[in-house]
Amino acid sequence: HGTGIFPRWGVGWRLRHLGRLIAEINSRLYQTRIARGSGMATTLALVRLWRDRALVAHVGDSRVYRWRQGHLQQLTTDHSLVAQLQQQGALTAQQAQHSPQRHVITRALGAETTVQPTLQSHPLQPGDLLLLCTDGLSGMINVQAISDSLDDAGQDCGMRVRNLIDLANEAGGQDNITVVVLAIS
Repeated sequence: HGTGIFPRWGVGWRLRHLGRLIAEINSRLYQTRIARGSGMATTLALVRLWRDRALVAHVGDSRVYRWRQGHLQQLTTDHSLVAQLQQQGALTAQQAQHSPQRHVITRALGAETTVQPTLQSHPLQPGDLLLLCTDGLSGMINVQAISDSLDDAGQDCGMRVRNLIDLANEAGGQDNITVVVLAIS
């Protein structure tokens, strides 16, 4: 019903709804952080499937990728200092990968009274895979290794997740590793 006589229920309305939900989550985390006097904050990568689209919301440096026919595309852009410096041309991808500031994030849930998530809509096709992950994965293994791991058609999503976590741990496992793989049929 997202078109025709119900246009307000389309992609834009659903993305705004995700934004409102994230604002509420942020508010509750911020209030809890203040009440406890702690420095607690977190990142978020969220996907809502709707029709033939992935509605993506993210805050921080947790990422969403789409794997399609052997090609891995990062759908999100990190909310981090090095990502900003790369966009400005002040750092190359190689420099960013080795920068001592690569873990400095510019947005996080619960860090401030408000947060601005990035909201996007991406088309999906049967056979696509969606990968949601923390920097415990993306910071430990390169995009080609992630893509190669997802490319094994004989694996189910659970096996792909286990293989990616194993690869990140073998590379040093220096951070929390969270991985979700969704297969689009």
